[in-house]
Amino acid sequence: TLGMGVWTVAPLLVVITLRTFCGDGWKNAGYALNVRGNGWLYALSIAVYPATTFVVILLGTQVGAMHVAALNMSAVLMLIASQFAIQCAKNFFEESLWRGYLTNQLLKLTMSDWKLYLIAGLVWWAWHLPYWLIMLSTKEVESIVPAGRIVLVVAAILVFFCWNVMFTEIFRVTRSIWPLVLAHALEDAVTLPLLIDGTITLDPRWALVFSTNTGLLPAVILLSVGLGIRRWRIKNQAKANGYH
Repeated sequence: TLGMGVWTVAPLLVVITLRTFCGDGWKNAGYALNVRGNGWLYALSIAVYPATTFVVILLGTQVGAMHVAALNMSAVLMLIASQFAIQCAKNFFEESLWRGYLTNQLLKLTMSDWKLYLIAGLVWWAWHLPYWLIMLSTKEVESIVPAGRIVLVVAAILVFFCWNVMFTEIFRVTRSIWPLVLAHALEDAVTLPLLIDGTITLDPRWALVFSTNTGLLPAVILLSVGLGIRRWRIKNQAKANGYH
């Protein structure tokens, strides 16, 4: 719809306005690929959401938390591929603002990592409120977390904080939005369509744990990945500064 189009494009328009007309400039905007020395983070960005989703589905089916319909793998892969192309464009808009601008500006301030994660995560979460509260149909909401819109919105606060640790750390190391565009596009292409199209059906009693999109289990896995990158970054910074 027109409203969804405006909502999607708005982040990039904000970036253009702030950087062009408000004195922030385009230095360190995150548009350089910076692949050299960061190839492992590009590979991680591509693999992390599909791998996490696979683990969650594996565990969820074992404990009876979800039912997975008979899979036509070629159809599933075509669905993911078609969504991935669309989501790369959409997430270029998002990542230009959340990491390329917001996180980049917050890194210039003196604050703890945890405060940075929290502020950027909450702003990122708040931008999604119209999507959850208005744009998603009731059927789509129930397929993601069969407990209603308000539960979905509240659960997403924790989820976005966990995700943001990983997104922030990848950006801090690579200084590029592109691995995050890839990760974000695969998250949108893998975790949501499998729920919305009915391939995965959640047991309501387990939904807040095993939802591939808004569940506690995938959030904890992704938080662990982010904290692992943070540990690696701090260790390498210490070495670069001559500390052992």
